[in-house]
Amino acid sequence: RPGRYSKHRRPTTTQLHKALLTDTSNHIDRPLVGIAMMLAGIASFAVMDATIKWLTADYPVPQVIALRSWFGLPILILLAMREGGLSTLRTRRPMVHLGRYLLVLMLSLSFFWALSSMKLVDAIAIAFAAPIIITALSVPLLQEAVGLRRWIAIGVGFCGVLIMLRPGRGVFQWAALAALG
Repeated sequence: RPGRYSKHRRPTTTQLHKALLTDTSNHIDRPLVGIAMMLAGIASFAVMDATIKWLTADYPVPQVIALRSWFGLPILILLAMREGGLSTLRTRRPMVHLGRYLLVLMLSLSFFWALSSMKLVDAIAIAFAAPIIITALSVPLLQEAVGLRRWIAIGVGFCGVLIMLRPGRGVFQWAALAALG
């Protein structure tokens, strides 16, 4: 909305996110499209994980990461062109983006290595535990408030992970830590 923020003070990221989430002027309610997109996203992750497992049997993990990156680059360029050209990718904080890139690269290396070293089902089940661990660690590390309902959901989620893993099958190995990311 014009005039919402002062000319002299730049809005914070939180203010911008709140403004984007609360602005419903262009909102079109299409739940079936949302459901279809969610299913397509989940299916694409499943196909990608299976493909990575298959490829890392014959190719080194860094080469598979490079292949995935080169495959995604044309899609990124097309999306940038649709949003106004490659200049939309310009940043004022290149070092922050470089740090983020390095973290994503390390995460990809560790997860792809876990996929290559473990059974696919075990690596995915362990990866499902990551949000549970992040939520649990948010209390002591970030002083976040986690309510009783969320703790119950965390417990149910953890039970689900344990059911999938069936502990004691030799799942606990170094690759299991890499699957957590």
